[in-house]
Amino acid sequence: MLTIKNQDRNSVRGLADHHVGELAFSGTDNEVLIGGQVTLNQVNIQFLGNHGRLEIEERCVIRGDIIIHAGATVRIGASTKMNKRCDIRVAANNQVNIGADCLLANVKFHAFESVVLINTVTKKRVNPVSPIVVGDRVWIAENCQLGCGAVIGPGAVIGANSMVMDSIAANSLAVGYPATAIKAGIRWTE
Repeated sequence: MLTIKNQDRNSVRGLADHHVGELAFSGTDNEVLIGGQVTLNQVNIQFLGNHGRLEIEERCVIRGDIIIHAGATVRIGASTKMNKRCDIRVAANNQVNIGADCLLANVKFHAFESVVLINTVTKKRVNPVSPIVVGDRVWIAENCQLGCGAVIGPGAVIGANSMVMDSIAANSLAVGYPATAIKAGIRWTE
């Protein structure tokens, strides 16, 4: 069963009896939209502020932690599966968008920078908070990390223990720390 804490002045639609975990609000005017045939298994979903949004489309399997700060959004496309616990943390007014038909294993999505780095010459921030975008049919293997600004094209594969900090082309295989594409024109099947 999914335990809900402090739901007053927050909107939750689509929960089912078979969902397991906790959904907690420490703010108001947050919105949770869950599609049909979604499995929430040992989830810990927290809204830390007002006006956050979580959208999980139909037939997804979700495991792990989702932490959403004020004004932030997490979108998970239809039929995406987390076969191991994942960790999604999104800063205020930022986004994490995961496409449809993705396969994820113990992936950390950190669209969150708690420390600001400033270039001493230009006086500009060098680690801006920016969205994470994952295209449709992406496979992200075990123990990967995605940071602010990560953009993974449709059909791409990210090898185990990789870290994505910028763009990975569609239908490519990327590995490493930081991840770089080592093969193009690939297709994966489950």
